[in-house]
This record gives sequence, C-alpha cells and structure tokens, in this order.
Amino acid sequence: MNTAIATKPTKNPDGVGISTCANIMKLWGFNQAEMAITLGTPKPTLQRYLASPEKTKLNRDALDRVSYVLNIHAGLRMFFSNPENIYGFINMKNSNPLFNSAPPKSMILEGSMENLIAVTKHIYALRGQW
Repeated sequence: MNTAIATKPTKNPDGVGISTCANIMKLWGFNQAEMAITLGTPKPTLQRYLASPEKTKLNRDALDRVSYVLNIHAGLRMFFSNPENIYGFINMKNSNPLFNSAPPKSMILEGSMENLIAVTKHIYALRGQW
C-alpha cells in the first residue's frame, strides 16, 4: 500500500520538509485543505509547493509549522511501537484535559501555532522529555 503523496525528488530543504510533512499528515488522515490549515498556508500554495518542491521557499512561520508536525510524528514514533497508534493517535479521542475529550487533530485544525506547540509538548511529555 503506497500512501505517499507523489512529489518530484528534490535537494531543496524546504521542498523536502514540505513533502515529508505532507506525507506524514496524509498518513494521519489529513486532506489537503486540513494540511493547508495546519501549515498556515492557502491550499493553492500548498498544492504548488507539492507539485514543485524544488522551487519551494517557505517563510519562517511555515518552516516552524513543518518542524512541529515532524516533531509530533517523531514523538509518536518514540512513544508508540505500533503503526495504528503512531498514525492513529492524532484522530483518537483523548481524555487529557488539553484535548477536552476530542482528538488532537481537532486542536491542530484550529490553525494556531500555539496549538501545534501544545500538542508537541504533550506528546513529548508522555515520555517525560519536555
């Protein structure tokens, strides 16, 4: 099963980052509109980035958002050993007060950088690393 988003190979760090981030979010079940919200960029811009990653130049905000998504994924991979939790955690209802019985995805899709930071900190705190 190939679930990766097809992008052209690139050595451009911004293009690598956005492509990797999009592939992770696709595995989390995000559609492109949700990816755009998470990355704080209009959907047509995201589509342009994914179509031509070698030409992608992300601003500081987008780079920070990509970094938080990558760190959320890394934290989930450190905490969980099974793919169902690594890729499903974001969509699972969570009883932690931070999430108010909603899945972390709901908080992420509010679109704020603060929420990405909070989700990242929560996941790393599960392992006592924050």
